[in-house]
Amino acid sequence: LVQNTDRATRLVNQLLALARTDAQRAPLPLAPLNLAEIARATATDWVERAMARNSDLGLEVQRETISVRGHEMLLRELLSNLIDNALRYAPYGAIVTVRAGTLGNAVFLEVEDNGPGIPAEEHDRVFDRFYRVLGTEIEGSGLGLAIVKEIAEIHGGTTELHETFPGQDPPGLRIRVSFPKPAL
Repeated sequence: LVQNTDRATRLVNQLLALARTDAQRAPLPLAPLNLAEIARATATDWVERAMARNSDLGLEVQRETISVRGHEMLLRELLSNLIDNALRYAPYGAIVTVRAGTLGNAVFLEVEDNGPGIPAEEHDRVFDRFYRVLGTEIEGSGLGLAIVKEIAEIHGGTTELHETFPGQDPPGLRIRVSFPKPAL
């Protein structure tokens, strides 16, 4: 009963987040934000869940201030979905790392894990609403990465998936969401 209630709550929360992103398709008021602070606060929110799975949840930020123009609640939702997926799909005792940094003319958030990854042929499909990779035994609605992609697009961002350890088993997964660097 508790598990079913938790799943139903998670589904309702994801549907609400999706509705918020749909509603934000109108011009969104973006404010100057510090991506490092968002990464730190959001990762901290997930420490207890990581510890319950005996997982190592780490945080790496390139510098204390990483400027971005964005909507804080939506960016936290984006990162929460990435962390949730990493903890959910990686094995018990996994290593999950949250990063925030700059790369060229972009700033980024990324989450990397040492789990089973996503087959390359599925990379585009996993961003579709309600799509789930076949063969996984993990409960979910198939909305998490759709929400990530929509929030990234609202912020003018892009989303990339890469194997963490190419050629190894398991290959792991790194999902990077890049945003335009704000003009100074």
